[in-house]
Amino acid sequence: MSDAGEEPTPETTEQPEETPAETPAEETAAEETPAEETPAEGAAEGEAPAEGEPAEGEAAPEEPKEPEPEPEPEKEPERLLETITAEQVAELASDSLKARWAEATGMADKTGYEQLGAEGFRAMLECNTPVDVMSFAAKTCRQLHAKYGKSRMLPQRIKWNKGAKHLFAWEKRMGGPRWDFPEGETGELDGPAEEIVQAFVAQSKEGTNKLSKDIEIDVPQNPVEGGEDIHIEKGTYVAIVTRVLKNRLKAKGLPDGSFEIVLKDDEYKQEEKNTFIVTTAVLDGTEEEVLKRAMDGMKLMVGTKRLVKDLKDAKKSAVEASSRELGIQQRVESLNALGAEVDAATGKPIASLRDASKGPLAELAKAIKALEATASDEEFAKKVAGAPGDGKQVELRKNLAHRLRVWLHAQHEDIDKMIITANDKLLSSSIDGGECAHSTESLDVAGKEGKKIPEFLENKNAVEVLEYMFKTGFDETMEGSDIKSTPAEDMETITWAVSL
Repeated sequence: MSDAGEEPTPETTEQPEETPAETPAEETAAEETPAEETPAEGAAEGEAPAEGEPAEGEAAPEEPKEPEPEPEPEKEPERLLETITAEQVAELASDSLKARWAEATGMADKTGYEQLGAEGFRAMLECNTPVDVMSFAAKTCRQLHAKYGKSRMLPQRIKWNKGAKHLFAWEKRMGGPRWDFPEGETGELDGPAEEIVQAFVAQSKEGTNKLSKDIEIDVPQNPVEGGEDIHIEKGTYVAIVTRVLKNRLKAKGLPDGSFEIVLKDDEYKQEEKNTFIVTTAVLDGTEEEVLKRAMDGMKLMVGTKRLVKDLKDAKKSAVEASSRELGIQQRVESLNALGAEVDAATGKPIASLRDASKGPLAELAKAIKALEATASDEEFAKKVAGAPGDGKQVELRKNLAHRLRVWLHAQHEDIDKMIITANDKLLSSSIDGGECAHSTESLDVAGKEGKKIPEFLENKNAVEVLEYMFKTGFDETMEGSDIKSTPAEDMETITWAVSL
């Protein structure tokens, strides 16, 4: 107790300060941070900042923010798979898509290089060539060989065996994988190409329009006795033969695109020769167009022939008249020797006529020559074919036109004889007072042996031409006659009935 009279001193009770537990991060920071200066001596014990609290004038530390939740990923749209049938494709797809669908369906069971198809394999074939025979765009032969040639030789890449080098040798003998053949260079297909062209020429001389020739081509063989067989795929074999034979035929004069080469019956034999069919048409156009041009050309030929005949007859008459001067002069002299008083100058007008006709006769001969030129085989071929053609086509069309012209002239001669006979019969009947009517003998529409009708011309069309020839010819001799033609039912023969 304190003494009386003294003021009591307030008691202070010291309580222990709560020290917050330090976190591992704070412990690490405390170890790394140097100790702060302690407060100055003499400071009041109650004013000392509590441990863990910021000192006066310092900003309070920011409380850590809670992490934002991650956005939920968007759900992918549900995919529905539906299998469609070929019938559904056919209903919805276009023509091009149908073709691609059919091609994809056909390749479903195939593997490896079989899936390339005809065009793809042909394109690969033209790229996979030996280095010394081609170049492609900006690539060098060495690059092509590295990219295509080496892989072509690998049996595991394509179905060729160790005889592949003999396949290359066979391809080279055939003519090589070249697009343009140097002049004078030949291969194994030059002989077959020449045989085809000669066959076409012979057929055109017979009057055939659709020309065709079968030719046998060897398959590649291993020349080493006992060596492995060379098995070449059908598409590769056909592509090589077609390409080389096409080039050889072009070198022989057949224009590109005027002929077609196909494997006969689409039958391929790996161990034997295979037959290819080469076809071409001498005259372009449909059958109706060919027949129309032929009909027009034949009628033009008939009219030209008759005009030339008339001009020649006129020229002959003029020449005969002027050539009688010598005979007239001799007769005048013989009559005067007998005592007649015939003027010696009686034959001089004939001489004047001969001198005056020299110029016109020369012009007439020139006109006849020009008309005969228009009726030549070359010009007639242009009329029938519509164009002279290119290369070997010119010869083929000329041969065909010649055969047609030979038949036409032979029939024209027989019809002229019939017309002369009919005129004589009608004149005789008119003198005797009988019926002025006459029927001709039957005429063979196909013509005589060696002068037969061309194969492409049908009998019904030939009958139309023969009727035109008879009517125009008879009207020139006896205009106004009643002419009736009677062809046989099979169109093999034809007769005419003429009356006045």
